[in-house]
Amino acid sequence: MKLQLLNKQKNINFFGAFRQKEREERYFKYARNKSTDFVRIAILFFGVVFFLIAIFDYGYNEYSDFVRSLIVRSSVLLISLALFIALKYIKTSRLYYASVMLFPILLTSSYIYILAMQKAQGLAYQSIAIIIVLFSVTILPFLWIHVFAINTFISVFFIALSRTYIVNTRLTDYIEIAIYLFIVVLFTSMIKRKENINRREGYLWENQLRVQSTVDTLTGCYNRLWIDTKMEEFSLFRDSDPNSHFSLIMFDIDNFKKVNDAYGHLAGDKILVECSSLVRTYIRPSDYYARWGGEEFIILLPLKTLDEGYRIAERIRRGIEEHTFSTGSHITCSFGVAASRPQESAESLVRRADDMLYLAKRNGKNRVEKDTSVPALLTSGAEIA
Repeated sequence: MKLQLLNKQKNINFFGAFRQKEREERYFKYARNKSTDFVRIAILFFGVVFFLIAIFDYGYNEYSDFVRSLIVRSSVLLISLALFIALKYIKTSRLYYASVMLFPILLTSSYIYILAMQKAQGLAYQSIAIIIVLFSVTILPFLWIHVFAINTFISVFFIALSRTYIVNTRLTDYIEIAIYLFIVVLFTSMIKRKENINRREGYLWENQLRVQSTVDTLTGCYNRLWIDTKMEEFSLFRDSDPNSHFSLIMFDIDNFKKVNDAYGHLAGDKILVECSSLVRTYIRPSDYYARWGGEEFIILLPLKTLDEGYRIAERIRRGIEEHTFSTGSHITCSFGVAASRPQESAESLVRRADDMLYLAKRNGKNRVEKDTSVPALLTSGAEIA
């Protein structure tokens, strides 16, 4: 994990995005979910502020010019309101990104149009307003290269058209403002690039911490803490739904201490990893497979009866017994199976499955025992594929 984050250039490209397209798409969905409310409020805020500035337009020119500026500002306000509503429901990443990206361009274009209509005075004063817009663009969820492109467009558009609507301004003033805007564009782009990288590194850390808290680092299975939580959830769901049921398989590698003594602990770890991978080929993606501790594992089988759980355990047992591991060794496993019952705690279910596991050990190992002491729900079921 540390190596992955220290070598961030291997994960994040020059543009501040992940090099892997799929990872960047996952990050964008993650970032969008976290920032959508903020972006919606920001767009609506800018739209409202832009509209309220119409109060100052009234004293600039004739009434007809005021009406035209009011129409423009009202249109921007309606668009910002529409975006505020639409962004909550837009699922397509490209459409979401394009909608957010076009808003600052629309806002700036409308602002410059109104200034041109009013023949505004004071290049420096108007430039301050544009600089505020440039900084505002950096708070939106863009890559820095997009911030650079948008802010460059806004700056060039402003400078190119300002000579036609801002009166009493010298050429040297335009050059000075152009330099200031260029510095602001570079500065905002640098800020955004640093933010892009930091946010993606934070996303990596968060993902890796989540994996560490739920996954066993050796075998890649879920860990005991996670499966405990999942069993509690299934127990609560079962109590609220009479048709819900599940089974539990616990299994343990037989004579694993002898394996470690004969081949060494590193070889023992390798067998644990290989055994875990082998078991995954016998269960569904919807099943939950965890390392309970040491060489002991647990499988939670949603919507599987006791007999179905027994048959699955027997298939796994035979598969492990017949498999030749990369160390050249053969191992066997003992299994205990129990089915859920109404109002039973997860702890009680685990205890019954564990009792069956130890019964299998006492009866000679390399076998499956199921708990028939308590009537299981729906004890008949179709053979799995």
